[in-house]
Amino acid sequence: NNITRLQVADVFASEQLQKNINEIREFANEVRSGGLKIYDGWTALNQSSNSIWSMILEDENLHDYYKYQNVTELLVPFSQISELVSRNYLRYRDSNNFLNVLGNHDNFLLRHLDKMVAEMKDVIDDSVLDTEFLKNNFLQLDVFHNEKGYEQVTQQATYNVFALFCDIGGTMALFLGASVLTLCELLDLGLHHAIYKLTHSDGIQ
Repeated sequence: NNITRLQVADVFASEQLQKNINEIREFANEVRSGGLKIYDGWTALNQSSNSIWSMILEDENLHDYYKYQNVTELLVPFSQISELVSRNYLRYRDSNNFLNVLGNHDNFLLRHLDKMVAEMKDVIDDSVLDTEFLKNNFLQLDVFHNEKGYEQVTQQATYNVFALFCDIGGTMALFLGASVLTLCELLDLGLHHAIYKLTHSDGIQ
């Protein structure tokens, strides 16, 4: 199934993800705070060691004893021992500094997660079709047009049964009239021929 952008935005904007991000932020802060305590602990231990060495080396009453016992290591100046001790403690402190491992990775991750959450919330806000969205994205136009006339075409029958009978009657009357006229002409021709024969038969005799 395809995952839509809005579904991804809902996941990033969920309370559960925000809770997880806050837990990561709290864990990173605890680690950073613990690293700072360890770092400061090495510094405090260095100061305590220097204080002890100062009491050992700068006590004038013990110098004769060191000479008598031929402990030459304790007859050196305190500044020399302090420099050596401080250098060793600083090396141990820096080599075991957990903050160097953590670096700025937590801030980088959390900053980009917060940025992603903000962008996904904008996606959700942009998907809401409210009055503000319609006002900013749709333009209302009033369109006017001239009134137009229209022609209505109605289909009607042009040749009905009555017209058919009229045509048939007219045709029959035409044929009947022609027949009567022909009959009259034939009678006229026969009558004319008979009269002609009667009138001309006497003259011939």
